[in-house]
Amino acid sequence: MIGAGLPGSAAEWPDGVLAALRNFRQGDLVAHPPMAYLADPEAPVWAESVRFAEEVARSDDPSESEVIHFPQSLAPPYGMVTTQTCDLVEEDADPPGWPWAQLVPVYDMEDTFNSGQKKLLRQGGFRRSLLHVPALTPGFYVADFRISFPVEKGWLARQARIDGFGAEELRQRVGDRLALLSGRPAFAGSFVATIQGPLTTALRELKRTDREAFNRLDQAVPEVGVLMDSRLSPSNVQLVVISTAPLDEQQTRWWNEFWDGCREKANAVGITLQALDFKVLDGRYPAAEYRRLTLLPLPNVSPD
Repeated sequence: MIGAGLPGSAAEWPDGVLAALRNFRQGDLVAHPPMAYLADPEAPVWAESVRFAEEVARSDDPSESEVIHFPQSLAPPYGMVTTQTCDLVEEDADPPGWPWAQLVPVYDMEDTFNSGQKKLLRQGGFRRSLLHVPALTPGFYVADFRISFPVEKGWLARQARIDGFGAEELRQRVGDRLALLSGRPAFAGSFVATIQGPLTTALRELKRTDREAFNRLDQAVPEVGVLMDSRLSPSNVQLVVISTAPLDEQQTRWWNEFWDGCREKANAVGITLQALDFKVLDGRYPAAEYRRLTLLPLPNVSPD
């Protein structure tokens, strides 16, 4: 077990490591982290894995390692700490119980995205696997959550801490994104096909045909929730549109028309749609009602 290999007390940790870790926070960056992952040469997926498989095929050594170290051309200039701050610092723990921290790569994607995509990333949107790191300039740096790798805390403590966000409210986006990625609910395919998928399509179509109306709707509706009798085998579903202020007539009509358009396909797979509900995030919306909802995270329903 991992715990059996840890120092028996905080005093037994290497000199200076725990003190240095107190300076780090979730979302901090370190420069030039090493990266590696495991791959099977008989089932390569990523291009680097394919190259590795080709090397194995040419090799006479059947014991060739399956650990792939990122080549210099793909190595990220920065790694971002995703470990929660309390688990990273363990200020009051004796003995500390977390020997590793997790990093995700951060790349300069200045030439990867167009201006519209960059605007969405700055706002915390576009793709849920990517997060803009605003304090790194010049360039347009983005953390990529599709791969995460561990580094021992003794290594991290020896690195120079780099603040990638500059403000606590911006840094909070790291934790929010991790919660989104790890906390997304699993829904039945019938729900995705008849409700969640069509909602994504409808929003994208609105953006394409009426960008101004889409922007107003996107700003007005931070969350969409569902009430359902079962996530994995639903037969009764209600959509709850949560807005920061009452929606205007055009916005209300758009949501009602979308919901009415879902009914036929939902009925065909045995899902009954209840009347659409509109709620405003103010002091009159009971917390108990809000907590009953299963939220559809906006990166899943807003267009790329």
